[in-house]
Amino acid sequence: MEDEDSKVRRNLVVASVVVLLAWWLGIPFDKVSDRFLGYAPAVKTFEWRVWFAAALALVYFALRFRFSEEHKKAVLVYATDRKDLSSALLRWWVKWEVSMFVRSTGRMPMPVMGTAFKTIAQAAVKEMQRNFGDERMEAKITRVFVSDARFESFSVNNGEYGVPRFKTGVVNVQFFIRTIHGEHPSRGGAQPLGFELRWLGRVIAWIFTQAAVFVYSKSGTTLMLPWVLAVVAAAVAVRRVFTAW
Repeated sequence: MEDEDSKVRRNLVVASVVVLLAWWLGIPFDKVSDRFLGYAPAVKTFEWRVWFAAALALVYFALRFRFSEEHKKAVLVYATDRKDLSSALLRWWVKWEVSMFVRSTGRMPMPVMGTAFKTIAQAAVKEMQRNFGDERMEAKITRVFVSDARFESFSVNNGEYGVPRFKTGVVNVQFFIRTIHGEHPSRGGAQPLGFELRWLGRVIAWIFTQAAVFVYSKSGTTLMLPWVLAVVAAAVAVRRVFTAW
């Protein structure tokens, strides 16, 4: 393999795949030795040394990738992808719960936003009734427009960091309410609504975000995939060292 800065990621992936294929397909150890070292020993007792050399090669390639410019750039892309996907998942989650809330005509609880959402929804209905001068008039929410859903930024040393967090967030919603006079949007436009996830919700949100970044993002193939392959391949190589000892 060519040990150039522009090819460190490729070297790590290739070395990891070779180790994994050798283990999965049961390729003889002499073939693995010939691939990594250019030498194919005929003595069976050398097998553990071959796998040990493979493990050391993986460590070397991993360190070269870790401190490369390509890795630094990939980390920045990963941070961007994670923030974008976390916001997208949050919007999808909120929109789904809002639609279920409307379908249940306000009876369904809101796990994400708790009772605050229902309180604001009831206030919007009462405001609409007061606007028409009849608080006994039948009015119900027919749909809710989610204009934005995001995690709040926080400030440290007067510098703003837009790091996505799964503890607090803000959702902007606007209610559309039907009365005998037709359907009307709530006044005041979109209303910001804060929410907080409990520890289980934060864990679930973190798992979904990491899975989404890994499966469907540029940083998933550029950064995450090489590391996952390297860790699994290193575990296989170390295990073969002990079994062949």
